[in-house]
Parts: sequence; C-alpha cells; structure tokens
Amino acid sequence: MLIEIYKSTSPKRTTLRAVFEKGTPWGVERSGHIQQNWEFIREFDTQKGNLPLPFSISDAESEINTNGVFLYQVTAPDFEQARHVMLNNYRLNFTLPLFSEPPNSLSLLGTGTLFEHEERYFMVTADHIFREDEDDPNSALIDMTTVGVPVAPRPANQGSVPIISLGKHNVYRITPPVLIDVIVVELLEPETITALKAGWSFLPFTQAEDIAISDDRFVITGFMGEGLKYDSTTNVVGQAMLNLETDYLHYTPKVKDPVPQFDLFFYLQSDMTNVDGTQRTVKTLRGLSGGPIWAVRDVAKGEVWAPAKAMKIVAVQSSEFQGQDKWSRGFRWQAVQQILRQSEVGLNSPP
Repeated sequence: MLIEIYKSTSPKRTTLRAVFEKGTPWGVERSGHIQQNWEFIREFDTQKGNLPLPFSISDAESEINTNGVFLYQVTAPDFEQARHVMLNNYRLNFTLPLFSEPPNSLSLLGTGTLFEHEERYFMVTADHIFREDEDDPNSALIDMTTVGVPVAPRPANQGSVPIISLGKHNVYRITPPVLIDVIVVELLEPETITALKAGWSFLPFTQAEDIAISDDRFVITGFMGEGLKYDSTTNVVGQAMLNLETDYLHYTPKVKDPVPQFDLFFYLQSDMTNVDGTQRTVKTLRGLSGGPIWAVRDVAKGEVWAPAKAMKIVAVQSSEFQGQDKWSRGFRWQAVQQILRQSEVGLNSPP
C-alpha cells in the first residue's frame, strides 16, 4: 500500500500524525478529515519497508482499510513534554479509581471525578459500574457499602494507599427509560469528605462545559485494571493512572441504545500516555468507565498559561468497542447538568 504521512497543523496537536492511503480524496474516504488540518511529511510504500516507522505497518493498513485513517503520536519536544506532565498531574488531582471491596478481595469498578458546589461534594462517574447487571440500566445497584476509594493518588510503583468507604451518600441519575450512562453520587459522610480533601481535590463545576468538536483535542482520563496491586491484610491499594489522547470520531458508529443528543465517539488508539508522560500500549480501557473526557484548548491571548485554563471536562467515558473498528463512547457533559438540575438534587444554583 502506498501511504502518505501528515502532521497536524494545530498548535494543540504538535505530536499528532495521520496516515492515509495515497490517492484517496479528502473527506469521506479519509474519515472526514480535511486538507487544511494536515501538513504533508512524506509518502511510503509499505511493501518495500525502506524507512523506519514509529508504528506497526499492519496496524496502520488495517485502520486505513477500515476507517480511512491511522492516527499516532510522536515524542514531544522538551517544552511540550513539560506542559504535558503538568496537564497530567493536574488531572490526577481530581480523578480517582473506584473499587468494590468484598471480604478478602478487590475489583476495580471504574473511575470517578470529584466536584464541589454550594459546599456540597459530588462524584461523577458511569452509571453501569454500580449496576448488578452492567448491561441493564434498570437493574439494582450493587451493595454500595462495598464501594471504596483510595485516600490519595499514588501510582502502583510508588507504594500503596489505604481504601475508605463512601459512607453515607445520595445517588442521582436521569430517570429511566433514558439510557444515559452517567450517575452523580453526593458524598455525605464528613469523615470521607475530610479524607478526600486531604488526599485529592474537588473541582468547581465551572471546570466542565459543552464540547466544541471542530477544534477540540481530547484526553480520556482514568485508572486501568492492569497493574492493580492490593494487600487484603492492610486494605491498601496501588494503581497507575493513564491518559489517552484522542480525537473526535468523524463518523457515527452503530451502538445499542443510541442517544444522539448526548452520544460522543472518539478514536481508540493503542498508544496511551502515563501520568509521567511515558508511553505504553494497552489492549482495553477497562477501568476507565466513568472517567472524565477533557478538551485541551488554547488559553486566551494575554493570559498566563495554566492547566485549569487549558482544559475543560466535556464528557464522561462510558464504553469502548475493540472489533475491527476501534472507538470509545462517552456522554456529553450536558447529561450531568440535566441530572444536577433535577429538583430532587436541591441545588440553589445548579450548573
């Protein structure tokens, strides 16, 4: 196959590369991509293999044949790498893994994000992770007394931290039969809130907003099942956080129970970024369900760059598809807003 390699023209995507089959037109045959977003680097004959490439040729050919494009990342320059680490460390402050901890065992349920509003404390995550039947949104909640969270963020290779229960809490969701995989948990236990304040941080809801598909670069944040360390005798856990940089999927795949008003789909790439900026390849996003999907945006002209200004949460991660097509599904932040504006939540000024 003759391929063409391009680099992104966006200043927010300096490390992003795209591979297309030579001779295919921009638009539909290139998964909706337009020429102005890409700058040509070189072409390559995959049958000759006369140049070293930072990706698998077979993976690239498969993705191109299926989706019309193969996307990958290259190593960032030093200044970009420093900014990358700052953004990852910022996300780590508010994103935490959720566990189910029956006696003498532990399983990773998913990922949540902590928020504070009107001196009340919330956690936003995916609805299905708390269901007895994850495929049935109407099934009963699991025993929520078994749900636990670590008291501080610490990667698996840097020791372990204790797990605490959620304690008293309220659960809010959109009333079925609306099939939106988002749930909001209000934390009511003073001891739990105090412990999480000491080890983590709570975001204001102003740090989340609706999506701007045409210009956003996205990062899906969460904790993977791979690498989990747990000591049942001390009730401590060690877990590593991952961030997946990705882009909006340029077509709408077929899914069970679509919700066009809230559905978002993203490219699912195998190259993921650790919180320290290093790269690794993983085969599944299991554990990231419920995690925040961030949009990386330009800081306003004249303002000092800071992670809080460069990122907004725009969606909640829900699921993935790992067939011949690979994509990730999320739900717009508007779904969370709809939940918080229900009268039963009782906020004076809901976001």
